[in-house]
Amino acid sequence: MKTLLEERLKALGLENTAHQLDGFVESASSNNISYFEFLNQVIEAEWTYKESQLLAKRVSQAKFPYVKNLADFDFSLQPSISEQRVKEILTCRYIGNGENCILLG
Repeated sequence: MKTLLEERLKALGLENTAHQLDGFVESASSNNISYFEFLNQVIEAEWTYKESQLLAKRVSQAKFPYVKNLADFDFSLQPSISEQRVKEILTCRYIGNGENCILLG
């Protein structure tokens, strides 16, 4: 039964879920979670995996010389940029407030 399920998951393009199936089942069994919670965990894991794969593909296609995030930015080297202000912008609160945000540089 397990092998058949893994084959069907792979046929549907859910390879990540097929590889993690044992872990999902053990987690559901030991934590006594509902069917909906179990299904949500499986789908969430597959969704996250696919999104990360798509992002990696886009970055690769963009042919950036290297990848950097804001987490890697050293604010001490550029004192004119406020770390607190940047983190506030990252919350996207300005969208809900109907405000504009312009980033120059």
